[in-house]
Amino acid sequence: MEKTNCIILDDEPGPANRLKHLIEDFTEISVLSVENDPDIAIEKICKTKTKLVFLDIEMPVKSGFDVIHEIHNIGFYPVFVFVTGHNQYAIKAIREAAFDYLVKPVDVDDLRKAIDRYLAKHTTKQGKVNLPEYIIEKISEREAEIVVNICQGLQAKEIAEKLYIHKTTVDSHRQNIFKKLEINSTPELMGLVFRK
Repeated sequence: MEKTNCIILDDEPGPANRLKHLIEDFTEISVLSVENDPDIAIEKICKTKTKLVFLDIEMPVKSGFDVIHEIHNIGFYPVFVFVTGHNQYAIKAIREAAFDYLVKPVDVDDLRKAIDRYLAKHTTKQGKVNLPEYIIEKISEREAEIVVNICQGLQAKEIAEKLYIHKTTVDSHRQNIFKKLEINSTPELMGLVFRK
């Protein structure tokens, strides 16, 4: 299986490096970098198309929520796992479409559960996304193809090139998908596809 790249963002180097060492024991995940500055992390996540991001919530200048919003505004939708010492953010984290929520100091068993769940939902041997039946019933075959590509992290231009169609056609399909599924955004789409 191809390794999943991840980036760790935490303003405290100690916990960040500890998490890096824990993740390095998982052969399925590769740590691209550990960042302490949110702006550098945002740039690197988008540039490298990182699929999985472990990030702290409470940081100076920008919170973990701010980081997610900035990356989504750029048009990129990696999977986010919050790693924080503060339990009170759990509900907000779920509302912000965080995939999981780990409390510091991170327990290796909790980390394993999060990684196993990520791998089960976001990868198969072919790297395919399995769409739930209730989504397949509402959209066309071509639209299902678009949804799968969106969920694999491809942008409209990349989807167009892959499927040999125009970018405006991809955008049109996306609008139709949102209308049929009664949603307004890509994070909502990801939530429907990957929810428990």
